[in-house]
Amino acid sequence: MDAYRTPLDQRLLGAFGVITLGAMALGMAWLAAWVLTTNMGAGLFMLACTAGIGWLFAYVWRDAAAKWGAHVEFEAARAVFHLPAGRALTRQLPNFGATIEYAAMGAIETRLEAYRSMGMAAMQRAYALRLKSGELIILGEDRGLGSSVAQVGIGVLAAELARRAAIEITDLGMAEGKGGMLMVSGAAAPGWDSASLPDAAQARLWRQVMWTGALPIVAILLMLMMQSGG
Repeated sequence: MDAYRTPLDQRLLGAFGVITLGAMALGMAWLAAWVLTTNMGAGLFMLACTAGIGWLFAYVWRDAAAKWGAHVEFEAARAVFHLPAGRALTRQLPNFGATIEYAAMGAIETRLEAYRSMGMAAMQRAYALRLKSGELIILGEDRGLGSSVAQVGIGVLAAELARRAAIEITDLGMAEGKGGMLMVSGAAAPGWDSASLPDAAQARLWRQVMWTGALPIVAILLMLMMQSGG
């Protein structure tokens, strides 16, 4: 491997989300402007809906831009990092661009991060590069673990860095962050130095994650049963 990039399917999915939400926002804005000329109340309500879609569009744009912009080039004795600010869902990170010698790398650190919101739960695995100087560089995260829509890839980057630098991958266990509103508004990652959760708590969170991941399948089965019953 000479370079790492976000898997193509994830980049294309991000682009699809941007195009879809962008088209919805434009269509809603045009419709709201037209309705305002005939019904002020309905028009204002539609403007509020348009603002909500626009906010989601900005969120998806940030994530898609990170997926298309993230890449790491592997050289014989060093790695060249280009990590966008939006590489993490629940962290406010700066852009990171640097060339780091493998000899300066101390370890790869990783942990599971659970987020609960509205009775549902999501699990992701975050990865960070710990330099021998003590500096911590968040690489990104594999998302949606335990579901049919898991997005993985950062683990591949972490493994390649560990192999080239001949360093260990240290598992820090599991921590729980703030889920906010569906991990979109008000979500926050736990501190990197947070203690790992007890085994019983981890098991409960995994069960909630598995149940959340099964919800789409349950919904489809219910729809099929209703159709067949009708």
